[in-house]
Amino acid sequence: MRKIQFEKVNDSGQVTILMLALVLALFSALPIVGSISQTLVNQQRLNAAADSSALAGALELEFNQLQACELAQDFKVDIPSSTMSCEATRSKIKLVLRLPNTSSPMKYLFPILEATATAGIAQPMTDNGVD
Repeated sequence: MRKIQFEKVNDSGQVTILMLALVLALFSALPIVGSISQTLVNQQRLNAAADSSALAGALELEFNQLQACELAQDFKVDIPSSTMSCEATRSKIKLVLRLPNTSSPMKYLFPILEATATAGIAQPMTDNGVD
């Protein structure tokens, strides 16, 4: 009976090619991760600015409802190219801050970042404990 001999294949270098492909994939993902993190940071800054502006406007509601939105606009942290819309009633103020997203490629998925905040004056409770 005749023995079959298999040729030994030289596999050296395959791990190097796989590692190179993995490193290239990781480096190509870094800009996307950076863009996502920048978008999240901008959204958090916008939320904080909307909250603080709404609270400042709510403090003014008790004294002068007509100037509550102006005070909220003045109090808004300077975020370049952001816009604010505001509506105030006798007991609460509602703000919407909008900011164009400039971090590529996330600007195509989320072209405008938006934060909404509402604040108001505490109402006194009635005798039976219900407003």
